[in-house]
Amino acid sequence: DWWESWVIASADWSQDLNATTVSEKSIVEVARGIFGGRPNVPNQRNWHAFVEKGNEEERAKRQQGLWGRVEVQEEEALQLVYLGQLLHFAQDTSAHRGYEPGLGHGFATIAGNDPDALQDKKREMGMVRSTSEFLARECDKLGREHEKVEDIGSQVEPLVERLIRLAPGGWRFSSRQADLAAVMENIHTLGQAVEEREEQAIPRCWAIMGHQQLIPSPIKIEYDRNGEPTNLEETKKYINDLESSVSNCDKDRVNRLYKKGVNLAQPIVLSEINNRSMPFPEWISLGFVVLLTALVAL
Repeated sequence: DWWESWVIASADWSQDLNATTVSEKSIVEVARGIFGGRPNVPNQRNWHAFVEKGNEEERAKRQQGLWGRVEVQEEEALQLVYLGQLLHFAQDTSAHRGYEPGLGHGFATIAGNDPDALQDKKREMGMVRSTSEFLARECDKLGREHEKVEDIGSQVEPLVERLIRLAPGGWRFSSRQADLAAVMENIHTLGQAVEEREEQAIPRCWAIMGHQQLIPSPIKIEYDRNGEPTNLEETKKYINDLESSVSNCDKDRVNRLYKKGVNLAQPIVLSEINNRSMPFPEWISLGFVVLLTALVAL
């Protein structure tokens, strides 16, 4: 349901919000990778699907291990968090294929060709398929009905095409980083598939109260070094309180809880980021990395 989906999506998003799980950005490890060593970047390997070229077995083994955590976990909230972490890895498997640990996609990002941005339809649809496959597995585990993965893909494809047109590869250098939820808020290409299930997708009172985003801003779930959530009880209480308030159409309490519990998306004007060149500070950063690499080489 809508509330479970919010937990899953928040757990996915939170992989990039926690210092304990975010992809490492170490100049030393970048240099080690450039000169043939094995970079010591466990987060990149364990949570963001970076592997050396030709070592797809390592990635597949980690992904299977992450699904194993979901399969054996009986506590529902923790199971949903684990599923979100798995989905992040599966999505990064598509985005980060071809980029090795250490340097990752640093140069591609600086050059405005960030693989985490929406720009390659084949790659993005690969993410949709892998995400849908794991969500279908979870539905089977919980005894829930679900659509065929290929049907979901055909419904989402028009939205992906629209997002790609609106979000160029250099979006990370916008003066206000695009929040995907804010972008989606202004896009109306979900079509009949969502319209038929509008009440299921968005609680009635949530929509009445003016929270029109199909996807709300994520709740930050905090992780320790092993990726275990440390604020899960507080998160569960928050969601239960919010769900109760929405069910009772308590507008003031809903607004109070929502603003307290999430970092609200800051909408941007999409024209601001079209054809935007790389700002001066990023050129300085690129120059510094090149210079440092040259010095190490000497």
